[in-house]
Amino acid sequence: MANQQRKKIHLYNIFTILSVNSSVAITEISINRGTYLGIPYFYAIPVVLIAYNRPNISTFVTDFVG
Repeated sequence: MANQQRKKIHLYNIFTILSVNSSVAITEISINRGTYLGIPYFYAIPVVLIAYNRPNISTFVTDFVG
């Protein structure tokens, strides 16, 4: 049971890192091209994943991501 929980947490960590990296990359691409991002709620995905996965540090990490 504990092994499954670790795998689940590890999977959440991977998806959180991927979502933060993709939001940074999309922001950089849109700024370099001079276009506005048409998906404003895209930035909420990493914040929700962090708050769900790590509730103890979610305030500090979501401030950093924001």
